[in-house]
Amino acid sequence: MYAIGWIILGWIGYLCCNAFHTRIGFEYVIPDFAIIIVAFIALRRNMLALVWVTFCLGYIAGRQALAPTGLHESAMTLAGLSIYFALGHLTVDNRFFFAFLSGVAVITYHLFLFSISWSFSEYTHFSSWATAMLFPAGLATAGFALLGYPILRWIDYRISSDTQEVFLSWR
Repeated sequence: MYAIGWIILGWIGYLCCNAFHTRIGFEYVIPDFAIIIVAFIALRRNMLALVWVTFCLGYIAGRQALAPTGLHESAMTLAGLSIYFALGHLTVDNRFFFAFLSGVAVITYHLFLFSISWSFSEYTHFSSWATAMLFPAGLATAGFALLGYPILRWIDYRISSDTQEVFLSWR
């Protein structure tokens, strides 16, 4: 049940970040709130919850981007699983590590998104020079994740049935 709460929160955050981008934005570089949720789930939950959340948030991102069905879902699921397996079952309850993980996750997501698009189409381009570098999007997402980590922990404590304090443990 907690996965549905994270999907709804990721959807609302994704919509809000895109709405703010229409008012104040720099070359399509915005923090990706859906990826922040994916990084948080990869850090604190099991793989089944991660796959469920990444697929649903990828579907929402793909429908908003008017992308072919399966493109964003595949890229976000691959990025989430890559981050999950790269962690090696080690979790650290630290907001700076989470910010770094979120930045790496958004860069990985965009790399998977571009490589999947490029493999099926010969005319695939980034929307601007800043998005082609991928680093500004990673920095924006990491900064947003750094500020939002205490709020996400509080929400996780409220909607999760198996509340646990994880500082340094093995899954």
